[in-house]
Amino acid sequence: MVQQYDDKIAVVAIYTESGNPPFFHETAYEKIQNYSGATGTPLLWVDGNGVGWQYDNWADSVSKRIAEPSDLNILINGNYAEENNLLDINLRITNYSDKPITGRLHTVLTEEGIYWEGANGQNIHNAVVRNWWPNATGEQINIPAQEYIEKSIQLNVEPEWVFDSLKIVTYLQDENLTGDNTLEIFQGATEKISQIITSVENDLYKPVQLELKQNYPNPFNPSTIISYRLPVISEVELSIYNTLGQKVATLV
Repeated sequence: MVQQYDDKIAVVAIYTESGNPPFFHETAYEKIQNYSGATGTPLLWVDGNGVGWQYDNWADSVSKRIAEPSDLNILINGNYAEENNLLDINLRITNYSDKPITGRLHTVLTEEGIYWEGANGQNIHNAVVRNWWPNATGEQINIPAQEYIEKSIQLNVEPEWVFDSLKIVTYLQDENLTGDNTLEIFQGATEKISQIITSVENDLYKPVQLELKQNYPNPFNPSTIISYRLPVISEVELSIYNTLGQKVATLV
């Protein structure tokens, strides 16, 4: 599985009983094998500190980590071709730092709410890996300082998967082992497929109302990104107000 917390970090995990549906995925299994030859429940490391294997202990360490500002921002959108079950994902990865960043990009299609009677009494499972791009090692990308790159990805969607339960998880991971023998995840993002689709023939997944997202990064210097989505084509005015309710700028 892929465990994600907020929109800023992804931790790779995998249920390892091969041939035991609906969990086994060859690429995900190969990926977790890269981590010190792990074959069972994964261990979490945050900034070189071992947190252990119990998921209940993960949230606090991860929450502290994602509170730290990142120099990277990842935006996700896409289109779905229902006639051939193809999902086109478009990524924009922005580097706000004054240094280039090189890493391995991974994009994973996951499904929520899978019922399977686990030995530990857990029957509802989330973030089950359905597809993985491009492979277990990822694709090397380099983002120049103060610039962004765009990446287009195509994934197959099987008809038996529940479309409204599908998510995209993408993350950029360091190529080089740190001194504690771990690979840092620079930044990650996750979105429900039904929330990022910008065009689909039956219009089922278009927004039903105006959606204005939180700007990122926040706080920022000197720039930030404000994303919004419209249910229909229309004229838009996007303005900035101060805490006194006074308009200070019109962006759109």
